[in-house]
Amino acid sequence: MKIATAVATIVAVHAAENREAAQANPIRKVVTMLQTMQKKVEAEGEKEKELFDKFMCYCKNSGGDLATSIGDAETKVSELPSAVEEAVASLVSLKKTSRKLRLTELQPKQQLLRPLPFVKKRQENLRRCRLI
Repeated sequence: MKIATAVATIVAVHAAENREAAQANPIRKVVTMLQTMQKKVEAEGEKEKELFDKFMCYCKNSGGDLATSIGDAETKVSELPSAVEEAVASLVSLKKTSRKLRLTELQPKQQLLRPLPFVKKRQENLRRCRLI
C-alpha cells in the first residue's frame, strides 16, 4: 500500500512538472535553453583546455627527444662508410677462403674419379675388342 502511494505521488509530481514546463513562459524556455547551452560550452572548453595542455606538454618533451635522435642518426651516418668498407673486405676474405676450401675438397674427389692404371688397361683392351 505504501509503495502504491509513493508511486502515485511521484507520478503526480512528474505530471505537474510537465504541465508547468508546457505552460512556462516562452522567454523562460529560451533562458533555460541558453543556460543549458552555456553549461555545455563551458564543459567543452574545459575538455579542450585539458587536451591543449596535454599537447603542449607533448610538444615540449618530444622536442628534446627528437633533437637527440637526430644527433644520434648523424653520428651513425658518419660511421656507416667505414662499416661498409669493413663488411666488403670481410666478404672478399670469406669468398677467397670458401674458394680455397672448395678446391681442396675437390682434389680428393677428382683423384677418386680418375681410373686406376689397371682399369685403364682393361678398358683399352675392351675397346680393341670392340666390346665397349
